Amino acid sequence: MTLPKLLIRTDASLASGLGHLMRCRALAGEWRQHGGAVTFLTTSTSQEFLDRLRQEGCEVLTGQPGRTCLDELDWLVPILQKEQAGLLILDGYDFDEDYQQEVKSWVNCLVCLDDVPKRRFACDVLLNQNLGVSAGDYEPYVLPETTLLLGTRYALLRSEFKHHAGSYRVTAKPRQVLVTLGGADPDDHTARVLKELANDSDLEIDVVLGALYPHPDPVSRTPGLNPNHVRVHRGLNSLLSLAKQTDLAVTGGGSTVWELACLGTPMVVLGTADSQEALLRGLRAEQAALVLGPIDSITSGEIIEAVQSLLAVPSRLQELSQSAARLVDGLGAERVIDGLRGAYARVLDRRGVSTRLGSM
Repeated sequence: MTLPKLLIRTDASLASGLGHLMRCRALAGEWRQHGGAVTFLTTSTSQEFLDRLRQEGCEVLTGQPGRTCLDELDWLVPILQKEQAGLLILDGYDFDEDYQQEVKSWVNCLVCLDDVPKRRFACDVLLNQNLGVSAGDYEPYVLPETTLLLGTRYALLRSEFKHHAGSYRVTAKPRQVLVTLGGADPDDHTARVLKELANDSDLEIDVVLGALYPHPDPVSRTPGLNPNHVRVHRGLNSLLSLAKQTDLAVTGGGSTVWELACLGTPMVVLGTADSQEALLRGLRAEQAALVLGPIDSITSGEIIEAVQSLLAVPSRLQELSQSAARLVDGLGAERVIDGLRGAYARVLDRRGVSTRLGSM
């Protein structure tokens, strides 16, 4: 069954981070594996990531950054007219209901990605891959006919992760720590974490700096940190290899959490954005991570204490691993595609369109 063409409107920037683009990239990869064509529409200035998308077989069309959403429609609408896309995905907090109404008439099916149920949508499909959300949460904000894809069973991960789901194994003397605080980290939470980890000279530390990380090398700025025990990785194409090798990850509460959960990697999770509150609550309720809460409320010494307490008790690491792995199996992108196929057919049926799914 041939998939309709998929257009994805999302951005990556210092302010918004890389999370929106990365999860859309995961869906795009699965879409292409199922035979569908994908075009990204973006104002991202990260040439490195745009080149990666092209290398992976996606078309990339770029617009001018810094414009308001409604002002960019003179760029976007002609593209939608020309492309005649079956589905358009919007992933970003600035694509509000008015914007959705404007673009909806130019595509067969409009899909929105969201993280917190607190704004109105005019879309045909809404996807929220986070814990602790229900249809009732979205009832005041969506149309009655909107298809909802909710929960971590729809977590968008690249296909390589499903082949390593639950692969974490506790080592005899755990001391390897992975630090990953997002693709941008504008407030330099990485430096805050390293400052605390420097208090334990026995740790072996891998630090991942995203492609948009704007600060100088955090290792050289951290007194007491042994550079022989720290490896810095910039702009990785995938976290998989490092995550498989570590004993414990210190991470922000973004989409990286679901990659780590899929592998079963134990986590200390720090909230780095207001939009992560529901995710943090869900992880804590599922006992799937040691959640310290918003990073601005974490006291000095709390991070290193959490890391040391977990590494000292391998059985606790194993418990966290098993709880996390139960949340995400790596098949989320496949389920999303199945959900979009069904929703697309229902939308066409409501509109009286007779086009068959197999020939679009």
